[in-house]
Amino acid sequence: MKKGRMLVVIGVIITAVWLGTLLIINNSYRNNAKKYNDARAQLLSRSIESVTSSYEQFSNFIFETIVNTEEVTERLAEANEASTIEKAVIREELYRSFETIYNISNSYEFRQLHFHLKDGESFLRMHAKDKFGDHLFDVRESIRIANVDKRYVTGFEEGRIFNGYRFVYPLYHNDSHVGSVEVSISLKSIINILNDMYPTTVIGFILDREVMETTVFADEQSHYQLSLSQINMWLIRTSIKHSSTLINNCLIIQSFSMRINKQSHQI
Repeated sequence: MKKGRMLVVIGVIITAVWLGTLLIINNSYRNNAKKYNDARAQLLSRSIESVTSSYEQFSNFIFETIVNTEEVTERLAEANEASTIEKAVIREELYRSFETIYNISNSYEFRQLHFHLKDGESFLRMHAKDKFGDHLFDVRESIRIANVDKRYVTGFEEGRIFNGYRFVYPLYHNDSHVGSVEVSISLKSIINILNDMYPTTVIGFILDREVMETTVFADEQSHYQLSLSQINMWLIRTSIKHSSTLINNCLIIQSFSMRINKQSHQI
């Protein structure tokens, strides 16, 4: 009997040691996996910042040399006080002034050049000339901040037509605030660069369905489709190609934090 009890005790001890060892190994694996995933996420975040910073420099150049001029800000100042007919004339003049440079910058992935009046009214979308007059403060936080707080804002944001990485600048004429202008780059261009940098990692973009449905124009929502996951609250833009392994085996860019510069861009 004593021998039998001894065997039982030994068996319990061996089992306890075995389970303890498995627990230690499992915890070590989880910790290492977390550290690895955290490192990957930090590396991706730094890469995104590097890519967007390069685009930001070009955006600043466009703003300072072409947009932030006496002629442009004067027309925006007039538009804030103009009638509907007068606004149409000013809008057409601005469109013609920027048509060439917009087409050139578009070939370098700068998708949007968008002017807003100081109350948040969309005045001129170079990418959608016939869509104007909608007020954006409730759906575009960057534009609200640029015009209410009068600060430069940059970051990812869904738009009425396109999503993208935004650079939004307040505009002034004779030291008076007259509105803002937005330059933005295609998210697809960022993803393409990141895919080149990380060829073994599938990188994609998903968007909260509620954000899309409350922000995007109704006639533009057909450009989005449900993601490959089983969670139907996430969508992807059909123009951004995704691998069939996207959801389970990649890093997903869900959003970019908005960055606010306390220094306003003034003339």
